[in-house]
Order: sequence, then structure tokens, then C-alpha cells
Amino acid sequence: MSSVYRPLLRRAWSITWQEKHLWVFGLFTAVIVSGGELNMLVRNLNRLQSLGTWADTVRAEGFSFVPRSLAALAGWPAGWYAALAALIALVLFLLWFAVVAEGALVGGIERARRRADMSLAEGIAHGKKLWGKVAVITAGFHLGAHLAWALFALPPFLLFLAFGSSLWFTAFLIVAFLCLIPAGLAIALLFRLSLAAVVVEQQTLRAAWGCAWELFRAHWLVLLETVILLTAGTTLAAIVALAAAAVGLALIFGPLLLLSFVTGAPAVLSIVVGLALVLFLFALLWVGAVLATFQQAVWVLLFVRMRESPPLAKLVRFFALRARR
Repeated sequence: MSSVYRPLLRRAWSITWQEKHLWVFGLFTAVIVSGGELNMLVRNLNRLQSLGTWADTVRAEGFSFVPRSLAALAGWPAGWYAALAALIALVLFLLWFAVVAEGALVGGIERARRRADMSLAEGIAHGKKLWGKVAVITAGFHLGAHLAWALFALPPFLLFLAFGSSLWFTAFLIVAFLCLIPAGLAIALLFRLSLAAVVVEQQTLRAAWGCAWELFRAHWLVLLETVILLTAGTTLAAIVALAAAAVGLALIFGPLLLLSFVTGAPAVLSIVVGLALVLFLFALLWVGAVLATFQQAVWVLLFVRMRESPPLAKLVRFFALRARR
């Protein structure tokens, strides 16, 4: 057994940089479907922070806001319903394509791992073929994440309804978040592994979940170390890339902005600021797409490695070397 991280990360970055068309799929998976393990923890923290405000509203007014919201919805003009229907249709299409992109991304990475190519059209066709399985796994991931949050958030919520804000409520809130950290990570990792099992090995849903659980039990320390490395590395890379983009845009648009401000041309000023913001948004989406592709490549390669030969956690290697001395 040997350490896995250095060659795995190098190979994952090589695939990410060589197969640039996969960034399209990475963008949709990053924005809509999964997100990273760190994103799940941040979302759970934000939900817990807003729990007291929501519970305070329920405690003061009950659930009377529900009929009020329905009454306000019933008073909308007819044109608004058409706009709402169009918006819902667009959201459903984006969700459908995001699930297609999830399967296409994993399939494209697996093809690249075997030194084969997959075009955008082939990737979309591959994603459509596996849409049902990927959709069930993705829905199960989100359902599990929300159920875990509801389970750990229920005690402090009921405590707040009964006694209001108190030291006990704060204590239960902290305990709930601490419990959500391992629960959220476990759910996210099982999602990654079961997705790889379905796409890479064409397993059934039941077999994929069983495979993911067995790999999680056998290699949980390797998976945890990978999460830490990926979270630290991608966060640092995102900060550096976005800072470089901001500096580059400042160097390009700074003189134009200063010139338009000095000459007193508000229209030019608005155009320059708007164009700079649009370009920064594109840079943000590009960084997100690249990092999402890289993260998924790491998980696919790690899944294959765990299936072929058991990797050794760095922490285990460290203590083994210390023991030999």
C-alpha cells in the first residue's frame, strides 16, 4: 500500500486542463446540482443561524403567514402567472440538464482516465442515458442532507418555541452544528462514491449504494483527508484566481474609469463599471467550473484507486514511520 494523494491530484489536474470541454458540465454541476462539501457545511450553518428568527416568527404568529402568502399569490395579475410558469419551466429544464451534466462529467473524466476522448455531444448522450440513476442519487443526496439538518435542528427549534432565546437554545444550536459536520460530510461522500459507482462501473442503484457504503467504511480516513486537501486547495486556488482577475480588471478598466470620472461622462462611467462587473462574473463562473471539474476528477480517480488497490491514509503512514524509528 502507498500514499495516493500526490499522483492522484496531478492526474486530476491533467485531466481537468486537457479536457477543457468538460468545464461546461462542471459549471452546471457546481451551480445547480451538488456543490462541494464545504458548501454543505456553510449552508447548514446559515440555516441554523436563521433558525431563531424563523422560530420567533412561528412562536409569535403561528403559521398564519401561510394563508397570507397564498392570498397574496391569488391576487397576482394573469400575466404574472404566465411569467411564473415560464420561470418554473426554465428552472426544470436547468435541473434536468444539470443532472445530465453530472453524468456527462463523470463519464468524460472516466474516458479521459482511460486515455479516450468524449465530445460534448457524446457527453450529453451519455448523461441522458444515465439520467434516471443520477437523478435518484442526486435527489437522495439532497433529501438526506435536508433530513439530517431537520433532525439536528428540531431540538433547538422546539426549545426556542417553548422558552424563547436562552443559553440552552444557544448550546443546543452549537451541538446541532457540530453534529451536522460529520453527518453532512458522510452524506456528501456517499453521494460522490455512489455516483462514481453508477457511472464508472454501470452498477445498479442498490449495488452502488452498497459499494459506496463499503468503501466509506473501509477508507473513511482517506476520504476525510481528501476532503481536507480539496477544501484547502480549491479555496486557496479560488481566492488567488479571483484576486488575479480583480487585479487584471482593475488594471484594464481603472484608467478608463478614472478618465470617465474626470471628464464627467456618467454614461461612459456606467458602461465601464457594468462591463467590469460582467467580466468579473464570467471569471467567477470560469473558476467555479474548473474547480468543480477538478474536484469531480479527484473523486472519480480516488474511487477507481480504492476499487483496484487499497490506498493508505497519510496519517497512518506518518504514525507507521514514527513507530519504526
